[in-house]
Amino acid sequence: CNKARQIGGALYQTSGYMMVRGCTFKNNANQYSGGAVATSFVSVVLITNCNFEGNNASYKGGAGHFMADKANFINSTFINNWSGDSGGAIFSEVSVHNGRQAIISGCVFQNNTSNRDGGGFYASEHKQMYIWSTVFEFNNAKHSGGSLYYTTPRGIDATMWNRWEPRVIKIVLGPRNDFLHN
Repeated sequence: CNKARQIGGALYQTSGYMMVRGCTFKNNANQYSGGAVATSFVSVVLITNCNFEGNNASYKGGAGHFMADKANFINSTFINNWSGDSGGAIFSEVSVHNGRQAIISGCVFQNNTSNRDGGGFYASEHKQMYIWSTVFEFNNAKHSGGSLYYTTPRGIDATMWNRWEPRVIKIVLGPRNDFLHN
């Protein structure tokens, strides 16, 4: 259990490449964003085989707030995280206008909550978003996107593989730019 006043309850990185592998972040908190982990102006974030449980942030990203060109979340679990604003588990945004890609593969987002948008995952300004073999269940957002919320003001192409069958879907944003609800 770690606590920080501003950004990243346990870990904060401000440039370069971030790789976090095989770690557990439990019951971390802060008064701003990234309850457990946060980045600013990082080129690539790779979170793989990690567990985030019971983390909270008063503002964005209960488990993590990632500002990066490419954000990759692989074989990780996000359970019972909370944010006071958006991104109950993850708040992901781009740092510059290159790349702009988010990949979520083999993850579980369960029982995460935000007081605004994106109970499980909040994605801001990513040109490409790929989701494979990932479970979103029992997440809650008080405003929009119980599981997932995307803010780019146009349709995107995404590939979503659920537990039962692969599907290629075209996501068209609704009036509040939300695209998946629990």
